[in-house]
Amino acid sequence: MNIQPRYRVMYIFLCTSTLYLIWFVTQRGDMKAHVLDIRGVPLESTDAQNLTPTGLGRTSDTDMFKHALVAGKRRPTRGFLTLGIPTVKRPKDASYLKATIEDLLRNANEEEKRELTLVIFLADFDKAARDEIKADIINKFNSHIEDGLIQVIEAPRMFYPSLDNLPKTAYKHSPTKVRWISKQNYDYAFLMLYSKDLSEYYLQLEDDLSTIPNYITEIRKFIQRYQKSQWTCLEFSALGFIAKLYRSRDLYKLAKMMMLFFYEQPNDVTYLIFNQLMQQPHRIVRKPTIFKHMGLHSSLPEKLEQRVDPLFLQDNNGNRTNKVKTVLNPPAKVSTNLRIYEDHRLEHCYGKKGPLWTFGPRKGATISIVFNQPQRLLSVTVLSGPDDHPDDFLQNAVLRIGQKFSVTCTDIYAVQIFKFGQADLELDKEAQDIPASCIQIQTLAGQNNWLMISDISVRAVES
Repeated sequence: MNIQPRYRVMYIFLCTSTLYLIWFVTQRGDMKAHVLDIRGVPLESTDAQNLTPTGLGRTSDTDMFKHALVAGKRRPTRGFLTLGIPTVKRPKDASYLKATIEDLLRNANEEEKRELTLVIFLADFDKAARDEIKADIINKFNSHIEDGLIQVIEAPRMFYPSLDNLPKTAYKHSPTKVRWISKQNYDYAFLMLYSKDLSEYYLQLEDDLSTIPNYITEIRKFIQRYQKSQWTCLEFSALGFIAKLYRSRDLYKLAKMMMLFFYEQPNDVTYLIFNQLMQQPHRIVRKPTIFKHMGLHSSLPEKLEQRVDPLFLQDNNGNRTNKVKTVLNPPAKVSTNLRIYEDHRLEHCYGKKGPLWTFGPRKGATISIVFNQPQRLLSVTVLSGPDDHPDDFLQNAVLRIGQKFSVTCTDIYAVQIFKFGQADLELDKEAQDIPASCIQIQTLAGQNNWLMISDISVRAVES
């Protein structure tokens, strides 16, 4: 079989992953702690002795999920989208759930709400904590609970394997974190199994997010964009396992895989491997993203989170912006010492005819743009790592604008460091009066990942 060099590593990885999965399922002797017989049991049952590796998918499994619903009701017809939101009581009584639900409801119109279901999973083992959060949700969102828009669920303790004395993993996490990861994997699996028949699509969220107006419309548009493509997962956040969209028909398989590897790896690793096994080799991330993480106190004890999604873009007024600019670049000679892949040349990118795609850049690699005539510039935008190749972004580089060019760009008067593969340099009025002869991008460190620059936009003062 003739495989292009670009895809050989991925092909080997997929083969290896598949063989490992087959070995894991057929050889491990402790499988009944991994894949469960989901049967109807009282919610407070702690008997884990009846868990078997062949139980998923039996018709009697629905009994457990009928008991799982503790507030709200199932809607009579299948909807468009289910939003799955696990929640636990956080340290220091930090709570973001109310704000998250309010934001999701506020940014959906009445017609969209009729095809939307929010499933809130109370994932605490402590009943008092669950009851407190449940009462709060009922008090604040009772009308939406009564019409089935919001459904609140719990899982029986017996659904979970023992979380004590778990083996050490290759990630060298502490025992506390291994336990936290293990429980979270089962939390997500239960939530998916409950939700798998509610809607056509399922979006995995967290309880500390905000979104944008008309987010459901944007999700529909992105699905439509890829309707003729082979995809398993569409992503609406660049972070972790947040805002990942799956077809509901795939939830059973994903849930089972999370339970198979519940302590070996976190879910933000498992979902990527699952996607690849489902023949989606690359991440497909909507840019800009439409969900923003806002929580500070993690559900993991003693952990503060300050995660920022670099692709959730806002202007100074907090409004969403789209950094891709449809401008005609000034005439220029362009050059680079990057190793180009096939015919994905810099000239095409600068001329708006296609991306620049290169092998992994070495330290000190440059892209030079030398104008035919000096230009007074308003802004320069460079974007890398597009939707179909999000890992191929410029990891460590600087953009410079200079007044002279010989072998390199000199007399520099404007500089910006790339952040998460993007540079968006807006020049102030004083800098706009300086004639620029060149723009240069230089890597500050080498990287193993390939590089795809999808857009170079140079906006100049009109003469």
